[in-house]
Amino acid sequence: MKASGEEVMVPSIEQTVLTQIEQAVETFERQFMAGDPGEVRAGQVDDLIVIRLSKISIVAERTLCRTPEGRALVKQMWTTLFEQGRQTLTAKLSKITGMELRAIFSDFDPLTDEAVLMFSSGRQSSV
Repeated sequence: MKASGEEVMVPSIEQTVLTQIEQAVETFERQFMAGDPGEVRAGQVDDLIVIRLSKISIVAERTLCRTPEGRALVKQMWTTLFEQGRQTLTAKLSKITGMELRAIFSDFDPLTDEAVLMFSSGRQSSV
């Protein structure tokens, strides 16, 4: 057990693992969210896995996003769908990384058609 305030080294994720994460997120987006991401990029910052998805909306969603009300509706739908599938995606990413991922943060901007996902192991790195 670590002493209070003691920092733990967080291992760096190899590029091949980041590629596997990108592929898993793309598959999740296609199969569960019914999206078609144009680009999925993953990276690591300390104990965070940061994933950026762009061009994820389908044509009908992009049409809705022409108004503020439509953007709010599309964002609400995306958020609800992601919340329903987050455990599935988290389990898949935990298996790929070998890390227990605890905190999950997500946001989608329908105006720019981009989403950001962040997964944390809850461990702090020593800097």
